[in-house]
This record gives sequence, structure tokens and C-alpha cells, in this order.
Amino acid sequence: MNTRKSVKPFLITLVISMVISLAVLMARQFFTLDDYFEKMSALSDAFFVPGILLVGFGVLVMVADEGFFDIFRYGLLKLTMTLRVKGKADEDMPKDFYEYRVARHGEKKKPQWYIFAVGAIDLLLAVLFLLLYSGGESIL
Repeated sequence: MNTRKSVKPFLITLVISMVISLAVLMARQFFTLDDYFEKMSALSDAFFVPGILLVGFGVLVMVADEGFFDIFRYGLLKLTMTLRVKGKADEDMPKDFYEYRVARHGEKKKPQWYIFAVGAIDLLLAVLFLLLYSGGESIL
């Protein structure tokens, strides 16, 4: 049962990647192309677009999970606390950034590597089709 839960996000990300690839292929009119070089170019583009999007998003998610953006969130929280009408003191508000960070990252979440992994696979496929495109003269 635990394996199923860990595979599900990977499969969902893979399906999203395939949908984006198919959309790029349809935009490039891949299914009507006859030329080998145009097909390899379209396939390279179709895997590059979701690959770069997913790798970028995956890196951003991993960085955010490590707490890189916590200082901005804490700053906005303190700003809204300062600007609102003074009432009774908010007991839940941490006194300083250290307490805020400890409270926010008390339990370590599992890294969301699957977003980055699917993007990296897409980028590898894009490079493979690019190599087939550039080396196609020797194949034909």
C-alpha cells in the first residue's frame, strides 16, 4: 500500500508531461510530417518543453521545501501583524524568526524528487532526439 502512494505522484507527473509533449507535437503537426529531420526536431522540442518546465518547477519546490523562502513569508506575516488594528496580542505568533522556522519545519517532509526526475527524463529524451537529428545524415 505504501508503494502505491509513492508511485501515484510520479505517475501523475508523468501523465502531465505526456500531455504537454502531445500538445507540442500537435502544434508542430508531427503526425503529418514526412521528413526525418523535421520529425526529430519536433520530438526534441516535444520533450524539451515539459522537461525544462518540470526541472525548473522541481528545483523550485525542493528549494522551497528546504525553507529558502521562509524569511519572506515571515516578513509578510510580521508586516500584516504590524499594520492591522491593535487588539489582543496574538498568542500563536512566534517571537522571532528562529521560533517561526522551527515551528514551520518541525516535521521533515519527504522530498518531492519525482517532479525533477520526470523532467530530467524528458530532457534526456530531448537530447537523444537532438542527437538523432544532428546525426541523421549518417543514418540516411
